[in-house]
Amino acid sequence: MKDFKTKIGFAITSLLLSIIIGTILPSVVVFLSNGKLIITLGEQIIIGICLFIAISFVEFLYFYNQSLQHTKQEHKFWEIKSTGDNELYNIRTNFHKVVQDAKDENDIFVLHFMKEFKKLSNNIVEVAEKKELYVTADYFLNTDNVLNAFSNPDDSFWHYTWQINNADEELFDKEAWCLYFEKTPKFVQTKKMKHIKAILIFPDLSFVEHPRISKLLAFFKTNNDITCKIISLKRFTNILNQNSFSGTDDFGIYGSSLLYIEKYVGSEAAGFFIKDKQRINNYGNLFNQLWDSDSMTLPNPSKETIKVEVTSLINFDKTYKHE
Repeated sequence: MKDFKTKIGFAITSLLLSIIIGTILPSVVVFLSNGKLIITLGEQIIIGICLFIAISFVEFLYFYNQSLQHTKQEHKFWEIKSTGDNELYNIRTNFHKVVQDAKDENDIFVLHFMKEFKKLSNNIVEVAEKKELYVTADYFLNTDNVLNAFSNPDDSFWHYTWQINNADEELFDKEAWCLYFEKTPKFVQTKKMKHIKAILIFPDLSFVEHPRISKLLAFFKTNNDITCKIISLKRFTNILNQNSFSGTDDFGIYGSSLLYIEKYVGSEAAGFFIKDKQRINNYGNLFNQLWDSDSMTLPNPSKETIKVEVTSLINFDKTYKHE
């Protein structure tokens, strides 16, 4: 319906422009030529028709390009569906073989895969209904997954919170987080991502004096479009509770299309990717309120002027020894 209205609008605009220009042009020609050139009514009509055809051709090119982009997108989705169908067909074919080799209905192989099928089915249903995907830290080891979150250059930013509870411990001791942190600045440098904003959360704001944290702040200070602010854990927790966001450890916002809420399971990080627009907007508004308020979050206190590369930061973090 929207495309139909747009096409009607283009057609009406084309017709009006043709009439207006066809009407005004003769007067302009007569004026510029001091009356020496006169365009007849027939010539006016021809000019109007030519203008209408020219504008209509531009309109055709525009809608053809739109249709082509839509077709390409549809083809991509078709390929994804086709790949999924092929995998399901292979599973079905080979499961039939497993069943044929079974001694009875309680065969351990059959029962195992029946359980796996049920688990997969429940997971897909839950993701489809809730628009949430539970992942472990290993998910981030695949850098393609990171890049795909920023597939749209016009909507490519990363806003996140980062709780640092012990400055004496390595910031990048988890392989997944280390790899993720190392890759994302390169997205900014290559313009695949517009910017990164981080709110660093400390139990005590005196953490900023610790050499390890000081180096981290220097990194944010000296890299273009990668910035941070700081806040105390107590204040951050109070704000979450007051705004009904309790139970959140950390969160990240990937453009306007994806939200990640982190939960710690023991010492391992895990969490949920969420596509629900309302929840993305809610967390986005929360982040923006924190970022924009100088009474809630404080600016980066670093005074460093020499650029700190991400590799230098990570190496310092791994080799620093607390005296």
